[in-house]
Amino acid sequence: KTDHSLILITVNQGNTDDVMDTARQAGARGGTVIRARWAGPDDTSQFYGISVQTEKEIIAIVTETEKRNAIMEIINKKHGLKSEAGAVLCSVGIDHMVRLP
Repeated sequence: KTDHSLILITVNQGNTDDVMDTARQAGARGGTVIRARWAGPDDTSQFYGISVQTEKEIIAIVTETEKRNAIMEIINKKHGLKSEAGAVLCSVGIDHMVRLP
């Protein structure tokens, strides 16, 4: 059992602020945005039936484990694959954290 979890959310570019606002409503205090791009087969516009946008953003949120499910569920409901944001979510437990001075 871990006290904290890392939630990773991949969204289509331009949707980060809306997704982060939703996460805050469910208890997230903040997150880090990482710019990314699709690295699949050349000129892919569909991947497993999902429309793929080349430019992506990844939101990384560290939160208490008891808040993780609520945050992930509301983001999936409001910004999931069938929405404009096209969010894909996953989480991993954090077994050790160190705060840097």
